[in-house]
Order: sequence, then C-alpha cells, then structure tokens
Amino acid sequence: TKLILLDSLLQEMNMLSRIKLVLGEIKSSRSLIRISVREINRTRSRAKLTLAECNQKQPLLVGSLTYGSIVGLAEFAQQALQFKIFPAVRNQQAEDFDFPAVGRYVLMGGAALAPLLYYWYKWLDETFPGKSGGTVFKKVFLDMTVLAVPLYTMFYAILNLLEGSTVEYTLQEIRAKLLPTLIISMIFWIPAQIINFRFLPPQTRVLYIAVCTFIEVNILCVLKKLDVNYLKIN
Repeated sequence: TKLILLDSLLQEMNMLSRIKLVLGEIKSSRSLIRISVREINRTRSRAKLTLAECNQKQPLLVGSLTYGSIVGLAEFAQQALQFKIFPAVRNQQAEDFDFPAVGRYVLMGGAALAPLLYYWYKWLDETFPGKSGGTVFKKVFLDMTVLAVPLYTMFYAILNLLEGSTVEYTLQEIRAKLLPTLIISMIFWIPAQIINFRFLPPQTRVLYIAVCTFIEVNILCVLKKLDVNYLKIN
C-alpha cells in the first residue's frame, strides 16, 4: 500500500512539474508575442516615417507609384466584377484575369498621367496661391477647361498605343468617347476639385487625385470597354 501511495505521489509530482513547465513555456510565448508586437509597431512607425519623408523629398516619385498602382487597381476591380463576380451571379463560367491590361493601366497612370498632374497642380498652386473662393474657382475652371481635354485624350491614346491599336481606331475612339468622358468628368471632378484646392495642402494633391481617380477610372474602364459603334448608334 505504501508503495502504491508513493508511486501515486511521484506521478502527481511529475504531473505538477509538467504543468509548471507548460506554464513557463506559455509565459515565455507571451513575452515573445509582446516583443514581436512591439517590433511590429516600431517597424510600422519607421515605415510611416520613411514614407512621409519620401513624400516630402520625392513627391513626384511617391505620387507616380501611388497613382499608377491605384489606376491599375481600378482596372483590376473592374475585371473582378466582369470576369468573376457577374458570371458567378449569373451561374456562368468565370474568366481569367487580364493582367497585361492591368499592367498597361499601371504604366499609363504612373509614367504618363501622374507626372502631368504633378506639374499641373504645382503650376496652379504657384500661379494662384491661397484658398479664397475666387482662387478656387479659377483653379477648378482651368482644371476643367485646360487640363481635361489633353488628359483624357492621353488616357485613350496611350492605352491604345500600349494595346497595339491603329492610329485610325484611336482617333475614332477619341472622337466617340471624349465628349461623354468630359461630361462625366465635370459632374465628378468639380466638387472633388473644390475640396482639393480649398482644404488640402499641395504635397497631397497627386495622392488625393489618385484616390478620386480610383472611383473615376472604374467608370472610365467601362467607357474604354464600350464598342465605338455602340456609342455612335446611341
């Protein structure tokens, strides 16, 4: 009987030792998790600081990368709707993503449109400083009357160039789609640009326009995919 009791006591002691060992490992894991969380927060803080410094020192580079990425993301979102979500709703077979098309939008947005927007808004801010009502009106008016036509012409022309379309088709598409694009642009951008010029600092111009562009480019992607003859008939 004593041997049985002694054996039971030893087993309980071993059990307690294992429990203590497990508890010690849990405490160590919690300490490691705390350290990891602190390191992640420090890394995030350093990344934010680095991004802010880059935006101050290289606003064109940051704006171009951001603008190109957002324009490409808008095209990707349109493809997700067209190739994945809509077919699923209609019980149709999904199609593959057209990643070269996404790349064309990224290149067009980052390499062509973003620099144009950067220098345009830099010129506007230097030529018409301040945020008074008259100054905001002048900026919005020039934005809609001077910038819009070459900007959207570049949009269609560069995409067609990257797609390998003919000059004849490119001119035909611009003639058919430029006016509807300008109308949509005025409806969308006039209030957006009032916010831009009235409330935002100059260094955030391109980034703000990129966010607004994500909304607008989703509409432009639909226009770009429309058949030219459809617009002619309708």
